[in-house]
Amino acid sequence: MFLAAAGAGLSGQSTDDGPRDLASMGPLRFAALMQQHGIPLQQKLAAAFEADDLDAAQAVCEELIGTLPFHPDGYYNLACVHARRGETDQAYSRLTEAVEHGFRNVEHMRSDSDLAPLRDDERYAELLKQAAQVKPVGPARKIQPADVVKGVATVDDGNTAIDPRNGLFVPLFNLPAEQDRDAEITTFECPAGDLVREWWKDGTAAGFAGDLYDNRDQDHSTLQRKLFPLLTQVEYGPDAKALGLHQGVPRQILHRGVVLGNASLAMTAGPLWRSMPRLAMSDPRTIGLLHVQYSNNQLYVYPCHVDYSPGRNGKLGDKNGRHGDVYFANTPLLITSQGSSYTDQPFLEALALTMAAFRPETKQFLVERMALSPTLQMIFRRSNKPVESDEDYLSGTAHPPVFPGEDVDAERMVRLAHGLTPETVPPVVALKVVEEEEFVQGRDYFDPVPGEQIFDTPAAIARVMRATARTRTMVVSAAGTRALSGEVVEYQWSLLQGDRERVEIRPMEDDGSRVELTVGWHDRFPAATNPELGTNRVDIACFARSGEQWSAPAFVTFYCPDNEERSYDEEGRIREVRYNDNYADPVLVNVKEWRDEYQYDEDGHLTGWTRHRGDSVQEFTPEGQRIIKRDDDGTVVESTAVEYKPEAADPKQRPRLVQTDVASEKSGQE
Repeated sequence: MFLAAAGAGLSGQSTDDGPRDLASMGPLRFAALMQQHGIPLQQKLAAAFEADDLDAAQAVCEELIGTLPFHPDGYYNLACVHARRGETDQAYSRLTEAVEHGFRNVEHMRSDSDLAPLRDDERYAELLKQAAQVKPVGPARKIQPADVVKGVATVDDGNTAIDPRNGLFVPLFNLPAEQDRDAEITTFECPAGDLVREWWKDGTAAGFAGDLYDNRDQDHSTLQRKLFPLLTQVEYGPDAKALGLHQGVPRQILHRGVVLGNASLAMTAGPLWRSMPRLAMSDPRTIGLLHVQYSNNQLYVYPCHVDYSPGRNGKLGDKNGRHGDVYFANTPLLITSQGSSYTDQPFLEALALTMAAFRPETKQFLVERMALSPTLQMIFRRSNKPVESDEDYLSGTAHPPVFPGEDVDAERMVRLAHGLTPETVPPVVALKVVEEEEFVQGRDYFDPVPGEQIFDTPAAIARVMRATARTRTMVVSAAGTRALSGEVVEYQWSLLQGDRERVEIRPMEDDGSRVELTVGWHDRFPAATNPELGTNRVDIACFARSGEQWSAPAFVTFYCPDNEERSYDEEGRIREVRYNDNYADPVLVNVKEWRDEYQYDEDGHLTGWTRHRGDSVQEFTPEGQRIIKRDDDGTVVESTAVEYKPEAADPKQRPRLVQTDVASEKSGQE
């Protein structure tokens, strides 16, 4: 039975330089070799076993052993080849080598039908005992933290470990615990820079001890080193670059300590075009990693590119335009700048100044409690130029998904940061869905995915309204909120964006820590902070306060795809859905080329729907089966289940949803 274990979960390319013995190899080189050689050879090996071509399988196994002699897979699979041929001694020889090289999958070995001819031999039982002993496969080189050299911390094979809890690469550095007060903290010539220099000299500014700046676009839009000489810059060595650890959203790597980073990149080709924030939000694992970063004092800035630009379907009136606000969620896990390359710079500069401006005891307090990023988000949003009061801060004014650079007020940011003490820092809000409705695919909605969940994190919850029901009801708790000092004295839930007639926020606890949200379907409407921009997303935020300052927001958002025109009757029942070609994120919803009309009996119960597709008309039962035949009284006597699958005839186009009959059912009546 073919076994493949090498390189699981890795991506990227590898160079072919350097030694391949485990004693001189770190996790990066090990992973790169497995990716470059192990996975392609294992794919060839799987094909050979599938074709029952033992000669080809043997050739691939020998190539695998020659290329990666330290890994057990080649030896194990070659043992299977010999066993299937009846070559018992050769099989035992190779199986012994597999165990010696770290093969430890005892259950697989015990149940492998390929090895059945070996089981009556006492050598087999002995090898099972040896395989049960713990001896992990992987690099034997001891990982050592790297020193910072001339302000640069380099991610390399010798200083990067793997976190066994999540499989992420973790670079280790010897970062300075203190910095020379006589050294220049910033050369930035601006009022905020003047204040930070003054506080640095008098010892009341924390500076950048232990902080990292992580540029992830290969210095395309990088924070100028001369502006912040004491801020340690991250660079990536060849082995890290070979695995793609150096660019884009950090999905395989997690730095230790405080990190400010950016990537001025975007996916610009094909139907899945998107900015880095939308890319991150498209994948539950990636958005989960963003929350890990956020909860570990790390904050990244990304441009929106064209994801937040006026227009609809590429038109703006009679001129060319874009698509409006295409973000399907809002989140505090990152900051998104308006525009493309270099628009992230004002944000990076202001955030760096703010990180330095904290009082030493306050910054240490926040870092130890993994609360620096939420506090930076609060400071950034509370200090933006349009935000003049708490009322503004608790409204959509302060919390768009994308921020223009001209609204950044670095001076207000550093003053607010410097004024915080361990006793006055705000809480960190944590949300959890307690209760929500469930919908049935093929009946309530048609995209072949389980339900409406996009992602759930304590800082952001996102849903897409796929089902035809007019409203959604969700119970959300903020009881997991952390008060960093004192106790939470107040919660505030705010509708940031959406129609107040279609959204209800009902408190279920006296302190507001638990609410019931009722959100109705929204057709496209003007964005809260930019009426010229159309949006399809309802934003609700929760804030908490234990003292004077309100916390950073945590969001609950609902996305109503723009490729649907819905009609409801006075009782709120769906009457018609016209699917159109308006742009809606193809990661979440597919193009549908039909129109559905829904029917009800005199008691208001759904009796089915009629589907119009060009000149074709089909009828469906209320359970979603396509009706094949009715009797003279109109009773359904035969129907068929249907399935829906996305299909892309042209890779340059968004996938369309294709409907196919599955199985016919007869009622027994003719």
